[in-house]
Amino acid sequence: SDIPETFWAYLAGFIDGEGSLGVYQSGPRICVSNTHLEVLEWFIRVSGSGVIGKRTGSSQFTATKQCYQLHWQANGCRQILPKIIPFMHEKKERAELLLEYLDSVQRKPGQQVRVTEAEIVRRTELIGRINANGLSSNAVNRAGSVPGNKQGV
Repeated sequence: SDIPETFWAYLAGFIDGEGSLGVYQSGPRICVSNTHLEVLEWFIRVSGSGVIGKRTGSSQFTATKQCYQLHWQANGCRQILPKIIPFMHEKKERAELLLEYLDSVQRKPGQQVRVTEAEIVRRTELIGRINANGLSSNAVNRAGSVPGNKQGV
């Protein structure tokens, strides 16, 4: 790749400090919020993936500045995690667990996969460790869902 390591190090630091990683009802995701749209657009341009939306809701910034959220769904996570993990500190373990989870649910197009009880338990434990605040019923449902469904996994 022609992308310099300094870019991945910068992105890793940004996600470490301003981002979140998790497995949600909509699937695995990395998010980062910021009021500087240009920086988020630069991340997309250079990395080749990601989606930006306007962040709504109450926050200390909403009265004065528009806040934006950049997120990567499953495929974007698969693309960027191996490149940023070596530079991460605060969220490195969580990022490694997310990559392990993504590997556990990846399948080839058209491939039928039967998920064993043991695999559901393993995925549920991974989700609990990734989300680091226990398991929600949505997380348990995600662990048993068939990989490659319409939710992007």
